[in-house]
Amino acid sequence: MNNPHGSPSETATASPTARPAGLPSLAGIATWALILVLGGVATSVFAVVAMIRGAPDWFFTVFTTTGIIGMLLTMMAFATARFRGIPWLFLIASTITLLVAFMLISLT
Repeated sequence: MNNPHGSPSETATASPTARPAGLPSLAGIATWALILVLGGVATSVFAVVAMIRGAPDWFFTVFTTTGIIGMLLTMMAFATARFRGIPWLFLIASTITLLVAFMLISLT
């Protein structure tokens, strides 16, 4: 049987930073992502209330853009789960966007 991707030892040595994502690592990424999702839903509820009350014109665009960037960063954490350390950097950046969303709500 020919393996088109090479043997496991060949693919493991192809890139020194690439490795199969272990379950503890994926569980940690998934847990952090879940916390970010719950925080994002909470901020979204407050943002809708702020828009109903009459938030500034710029609020919707800035808040939505911040949320989209945060979601993309979280998705990138899952996409890079096999690399050591990189997913955690994406999750830190996504957490920063969530904090920015909290600050935006406090401005309204």
